[in-house]
Amino acid sequence: MDHTPIKFAHHSLLNSLPDGVLMVDSEGLIAEINASGQRMLGKNADQMVGYPLIDVLPQSATHWRRARSGETVTSELQVVVDGAECVYELRISPIEDGTEYDGSRLITLRDITRYKNSELELKARQQLFENLVAVARATSEGATLQATLQNALDVTTQLTGAEYGSLFLLDSHGRVTHGILARGKTPPGPRRKIVGTVMDKGLAGWVVRHRKPALIADTVEDDRWVTLPNQPYAVRSVLAVPITSRADVPGVLTLQHSQPHHFSGADEELLRAASDQMALALRNAQIYEEQRRLADRQITLYEVLRTIGQHLEPNTVIHVAVETVRQITGWSAVAIVVPTVDGRRLIVEAAAGTLADAAEVHIPIDEGSCGRVYSNGTTLVISDGIEAGATPNLPQLNNAVLVPLRHAQQRLGVFIVQNGETGAFSDEDIRLAESLAEAVAMAVANARLFKAVTDEHSRLQALIQSSRDGIILIGVKQHILVVNDPALTYLNLYGEPEDWMYRPVQDALAVLRRKAPEIVRAAIAEIRRVGDTSGRGSEGEFEINSRTLRWLNLPVQTGDTPLGRLIVLEDVTKERALQRMRDDLTHTMVHDLRNPLNVVSGSLDILREQLQDLPSGEMAQTLKIARQSTKRMLNLINGILNISRLESGRMPLQRRSLDMAELITDVLDAQQPLAREKRLRLVYESDGVEPTVCADQELLERVMQNLVGNAIKFTPAEGIIRVRLDREVDALLVTVRDSGPGVPNEIRDQLFRKFVTGMHRERGSGLGLAFCRMAVEAHGGQIWLESDAEEGATFCFTIPDAAGNGNGREATSKEDGQGTT
Repeated sequence: MDHTPIKFAHHSLLNSLPDGVLMVDSEGLIAEINASGQRMLGKNADQMVGYPLIDVLPQSATHWRRARSGETVTSELQVVVDGAECVYELRISPIEDGTEYDGSRLITLRDITRYKNSELELKARQQLFENLVAVARATSEGATLQATLQNALDVTTQLTGAEYGSLFLLDSHGRVTHGILARGKTPPGPRRKIVGTVMDKGLAGWVVRHRKPALIADTVEDDRWVTLPNQPYAVRSVLAVPITSRADVPGVLTLQHSQPHHFSGADEELLRAASDQMALALRNAQIYEEQRRLADRQITLYEVLRTIGQHLEPNTVIHVAVETVRQITGWSAVAIVVPTVDGRRLIVEAAAGTLADAAEVHIPIDEGSCGRVYSNGTTLVISDGIEAGATPNLPQLNNAVLVPLRHAQQRLGVFIVQNGETGAFSDEDIRLAESLAEAVAMAVANARLFKAVTDEHSRLQALIQSSRDGIILIGVKQHILVVNDPALTYLNLYGEPEDWMYRPVQDALAVLRRKAPEIVRAAIAEIRRVGDTSGRGSEGEFEINSRTLRWLNLPVQTGDTPLGRLIVLEDVTKERALQRMRDDLTHTMVHDLRNPLNVVSGSLDILREQLQDLPSGEMAQTLKIARQSTKRMLNLINGILNISRLESGRMPLQRRSLDMAELITDVLDAQQPLAREKRLRLVYESDGVEPTVCADQELLERVMQNLVGNAIKFTPAEGIIRVRLDREVDALLVTVRDSGPGVPNEIRDQLFRKFVTGMHRERGSGLGLAFCRMAVEAHGGQIWLESDAEEGATFCFTIPDAAGNGNGREATSKEDGQGTT
């Protein structure tokens, strides 16, 4: 047979085709090959033309035998060209056209390597996705945190073919909180040692610190792998990955196999991709576990508080708390240690379980673990049966937690729980013990407080009932909280004090309205002040059943929280009768004295006129002193008469529209020489109110002169006196504040009565403040002392504003040449 190579008719056209094209004759010899075919097979035409196809392309032998039978064959070939694996689509077609090519075969090669690689990558991605779905499904099926950890370990072990594995969950400080060891269940002590070694020196710790996976093909050749003592299995290849969530590393997964080179890059990629899903699942399980533990803890606390809350005696609360905690928690021992009365030792007040024999045992307060916890106020955990500084007189504490009993910065004792039979305390057990200690401390403190309040209430009740004054305490909801027999007697109310307790005050007013209607209006006005937080008291007098009763309305509050008003009723019938006798005598004496003094004053004036041409000397000085003394005595007598007129209502008020700011300024100007003599500074301040009132100018000027004069009198040199004008509801408020020694406590309650003076060297006659009170009250206002004795004196009074038209401008202050007087 002629083996002359067949020549393609369109050789140049075939060479331009991207696919490889070969012509093989009927004997199986390559007759022709284009340029693409030469490139795809990595040989030139001389190395292939004239040679058998199965020698040049051995992979096509099977396909060629099928094609020789006349069949068109299509398949794939894997060919190594220049060291690279290529995949070609092979097509062998017979040529039967009656020409010189009849009986030959046309072979085409199409490079599908990129397509096949993409297909393989797609299949790998699909498998990865399926594996991730399996991981997601497995990690989401766990009902508890431990079950989620086990499911995550099981599914990753199955997908990678690992033989063993461990999974640790970490807190924000990198400490292992939960985990599964490759060797299975291990006692708490050895378990902690194994975990500590792995995280400190082993591969798991390395992964966490470097925050990246580690693939060890052979542990013999990698120092990062640490073989643990008594390890029950062989490990040659390891894959460890951090379980990451944002910036945290909440866990680490380690998979192991006894054969080297078991794990692949695909396994690492799978675990990398599954890390986020596992972190999310573990975080959700952790949140669920925390919520479950919190709910269990709350239930335990509720049961303990519910049980001990039924008792109010402190010692009973302690004994019931010990028994209840042991029953609910199942801990082997519970005890409460409290200080003795003298505070020198600690005593086991109550104990249950293995510490029951320690009841009533005394412990030095500054020795041992109990002493340290009581003194330092910090929790002490004793684990593994080791107690540093054993507590004297107590059995050695094994696996115990000692928690200080504290409430509101008060040290109450030490709460001891022990779990020696069931193993060491977990972090959750420690938190539960601390929560129980807090609950017990609160219950004990409340019981002690209740006992103290009960005892104090009994003493106070006895004091109230034994008082000669009537006492009524009205709560903020206008109910009578306390009332004694004298109050019922004075107000002519029926029954016993118990009959009026917790009744609305309106019930008492209904009785008073029938028996003493004249005092009901004043009583209603005072009752409305029950919720007043200003801290002001008020007082007054009224007549009932031939008695004169002086009443005080005092605020009762805790901090800024009002509790009600305390009304004190004092029978001043005899005192007022004596006062009227004294006032009548005083009035008579004053009238009898004024006429002779007027004669003396007139005579002195005549004598001064007759002696005015004589040289000044001792006689002129004596005359001057006599005239001043006479004038002072007349002023005193006139003051007493004015007070008497105010008391009796016989002094009519000359009301007219006044500018209160101008009045204050005029008074300060008049007092300025006295202030300058003592180097005092007078300051006037205002909040910008409309200062107009309708009042008696002469009386208000005397009120201001008395208050400012007293301030100047009692303020030491270099001091400051401030007068301020503010607006209140329908009234103007005037405040006079000095920097003097203040008002002595012993005269504060009687300060506005006549002839009341302190022990100061500069004390006056005791009529000035009494006049101020009567003048202010005659205008319908109030006057009071506001400041403490150590902070100078602050006198305040109000004058009703008939117009009530404050303009609310911003506050202004005038001082040192800018309005200072």
